[in-house]
Amino acid sequence: MTMRTSSSAPPTTSTSASTKASKASSVFRDVLALPNGEEHEVAPPVIALDEDAQTLEHLFRLCYPVERPDASSLDILVPVLRAADKYHIPHALAALKKDLASFVRQSPLRVYAIAYIYKFEDVARMAARTLLCAGPTFAFPRITPPEMEMLPASALSRLLKYRWECVQAALVDTIRDESEPEVGAEGTPRLNWVWLEINSCKNGLKQCERLLLKPGEQPGRYYVPRWFADYIELVRKNLAVRPVGSSVAADHPKVAACVRQVSTCTTCGAVACADLWEFSKALAEKVDEAVSQIKLDFPPYFEE
Repeated sequence: MTMRTSSSAPPTTSTSASTKASKASSVFRDVLALPNGEEHEVAPPVIALDEDAQTLEHLFRLCYPVERPDASSLDILVPVLRAADKYHIPHALAALKKDLASFVRQSPLRVYAIAYIYKFEDVARMAARTLLCAGPTFAFPRITPPEMEMLPASALSRLLKYRWECVQAALVDTIRDESEPEVGAEGTPRLNWVWLEINSCKNGLKQCERLLLKPGEQPGRYYVPRWFADYIELVRKNLAVRPVGSSVAADHPKVAACVRQVSTCTTCGAVACADLWEFSKALAEKVDEAVSQIKLDFPPYFEE
C-alpha cells in the first residue's frame, strides 16, 4: 500500500510510511489487511489521505524512537492531534496530550476547548483553573478559538458553573468572619491582629477611625479600622472577579494601595503593615486551598 498526502503538488507517495503506520494504528492495520484487486497485482494500491505531509510526518515521528518534532504552536499541534485520534494511535495521543498541556498558560480557553473535545479531563481542569486568573469576560475573546465552533454549549456552561462555584468557595470559605479571621503564618490560628487590638488611634487619621464591619452583631466586637474594612471590601470585589489567591495577596496593586494607606499612621502603621502582609499571604493560601476543592464536572460519556 502507498499513502498519498494532500499537500504535495504533484502528490508524493510513501510506501515505508504505510508500513510504520500499520504497526502503530489499528486503522491502517485493518486497511493493509484488505485484499488487493487484480488491478493492483503489479502496482500497490494508493491510499489518499486528508492530512498534509507535515502533519503526517509529525504524527509518524511520535510512533518511533527518534527525535520528537517540535510543536511550537497549537496551529501545528491540533492537526496532528486530530490525525492521531482519527487513526487510533494511542501512544501518539498520550504524547500530544502532554504537548497540549504546555500551552495552558498561553491559551487557556483554546486548550480547554481542545481538551474537552478529546476528553483530556486533567488538561481541561488545568485550563479551567488557569482561566480563574482571567476576568469574567474570558468567555468572549476578541478572536474566538476555532475549536469553540465544535464545542457543545454544555462545555461552556460547565466551565461557567465551575467558575461560579470557585467564587463562592473563595468568598464563603475564607471570609466568613472578617473581624476574627483565624489565619496566620503556617496555618497557625491568630486573633491578635492589630486591627483587633487597637481600639482607637490617637493620631485621629481618617483611615484609622473605627467602623462597624458587620452591623447587627455584638456591639464593639466587630469594630475595625477603616483601612481594614476597605481591605476586606477590596478582597471581596477581587475574588468575585478572579477567585485566586493572588487577588488578595499584598503584592496585588490594589491591595498594596491599602498597605500604603495605613503606613502613614505613626501609631499603628508599622505593625499594621506587617500584620496585613502576613494576613494577606495566609489568606491567599487559604483561598487557593478552598478553590482547589472545587472540581470541574464532566459528562458521563467521558468515562467510556
